[in-house]
Amino acid sequence: MKKSHSGFINIELITALFILSLLFSIAMPQILVTKKMQIDFQAQYLTSNLRLIQEKSFSLPESPYFRPYIVVNKQSYEIHNQLYLPPTIITMPKDILLSANKGGIIRFNRGSKYTNTASTIKISDKNYTRKVIINAYGRIRIDK
Repeated sequence: MKKSHSGFINIELITALFILSLLFSIAMPQILVTKKMQIDFQAQYLTSNLRLIQEKSFSLPESPYFRPYIVVNKQSYEIHNQLYLPPTIITMPKDILLSANKGGIIRFNRGSKYTNTASTIKISDKNYTRKVIINAYGRIRIDK
């Protein structure tokens, strides 16, 4: 007499779990990384780069030819920190825009009381905005 088997065999279960885990691994980054998180990360990264330029401006010898600076464009920003090298370009993720006052060029002066003209850089999408604020004394912060 032959036994009738009902249910799944191990290979079928393993295959189904593999397919589900593959689909989940593809969808997971898009579920977990929200626009708010991307904007917060970009604001922190921009702040870090501004502090790097600020430190380089103060540590390099005084030169009439070159001072490090950052140029803010609509979808990216350029870090000019070496005289003879091309700038490093940081591009924003899709749908995230940058805007800056003062023409979008950020420099730090050395040797004077005011190290910078006060500047604000906005990082935004349709629903969420972060501001990176640089005051006249050179303090760089992210506005919550």
